[in-house]
Amino acid sequence: MRNDNLCRVGLCLLTLWVSATLGFGQKRAMVLDDLAKLVNVGGPQISPDGKWIAYTASHVDVGEDKNVSELWMVSWDGTQDIQLTYGPESAGSPRWSPDGRWLAFTSSRPGKAKGSQVWLLDRRGGEASQLTDVKEDLGDYRWSPDSKQLLLTLKAKDEPEPKEGAKPAPPKPIVIDRYHFKQDIQGYLSDKREHLFLFDIATKKLTRLIGDDKTEDKYEERQAEWSPDGKWIAFVSNQQAPDPDRSNNSDVFVVEAKANSTPKKLTTFAGVDGGPLAWCPDSTTIAYRQGVSPKYSIYDMQRLAVVPVAGGGPEVLAATAETGTGAPVFAADGKSLLTTIGEDRVDYVAEVPLKGAGVKRLTAEKGTAVALSAAGGHVAAVWTTDVAAPEIYALEGKSLRKLTSHNDALMAQLNVVAAEDLSA
Repeated sequence: MRNDNLCRVGLCLLTLWVSATLGFGQKRAMVLDDLAKLVNVGGPQISPDGKWIAYTASHVDVGEDKNVSELWMVSWDGTQDIQLTYGPESAGSPRWSPDGRWLAFTSSRPGKAKGSQVWLLDRRGGEASQLTDVKEDLGDYRWSPDSKQLLLTLKAKDEPEPKEGAKPAPPKPIVIDRYHFKQDIQGYLSDKREHLFLFDIATKKLTRLIGDDKTEDKYEERQAEWSPDGKWIAFVSNQQAPDPDRSNNSDVFVVEAKANSTPKKLTTFAGVDGGPLAWCPDSTTIAYRQGVSPKYSIYDMQRLAVVPVAGGGPEVLAATAETGTGAPVFAADGKSLLTTIGEDRVDYVAEVPLKGAGVKRLTAEKGTAVALSAAGGHVAAVWTTDVAAPEIYALEGKSLRKLTSHNDALMAQLNVVAAEDLSA
């Protein structure tokens, strides 16, 4: 009996020694180098049929001292997670064509034109091909509902690109006479503004949506979205301000989806009426975010509002009148909006009715939800917590189902402690 006990104790000690020596079952504290190993998962886009979710996964290339973003897609059931792009040049902003045939993305990889361009991946297979060859800086893009055009947000370059093989010309002196002359991250601001252009995929023809090249370059057009019926384009602009640099007054506009059209202003608030914008399925109403007061500036709270396209006053949704919200996404029936709401150190997914004051909370867990995407009867989001790195999740009713696992191996090694809430 004594010998049996001694054997058991000896075996336990041997097991503990081996585990300690080889590091089995042990976790360690996070160190600075671990930050470079984290994968930043984001930008989910559900395919029109709801079967796949395209997204970006970015990481730090320590050797090259830069951030690299790659394109992936995961099946709705989570059984397949496929990397789509490779190489040193980043790929971002995935967008499915409405007919489901193409997956577009932006990249500065070598091609027919320099700078960021729109590229296409055929879902049937094959290499990516460059679609656009614009000379301007590409800010954003959207598919037309018939998959025949792109809506491009472009800004003229401060300095022209040098010709192939030629040496870059010496930069011209910077002359700035704007009140808003400098911006965090961007640095000094030129007199160039973002404008909207239509790009015909078959002919590669590029035309300006509003005005022409001679139109005064004083106002910006941004956060544009195509209506589901293809007739209209909604966007945000500061066109009503005498000097946009001295005002925070932006509004939501709508314009016909054809070249040289005249926009119509839909909102009237003296402060921020902004995006992201969302169209209801029948193309009659636009959802946007409205501030509380112009005096709050960057500290302003954004609540959800809707405005009819045909005419009528904008309306702040009663359910979010006292709540800060994220981007709106219309539910399939057009009677409610999906969004994220920040409340008590949590950003949860919520369903907000167009009428009434009741908010339906869809995620009960403590964490942060961002980047909602809805299509094909499915909803996806990026979800993260104190102890879990961001990954793509499927939202099914009130339950979150994990789809990707880019950071699981790293997080399994780390002893990450959940934050403790403290209240006075």
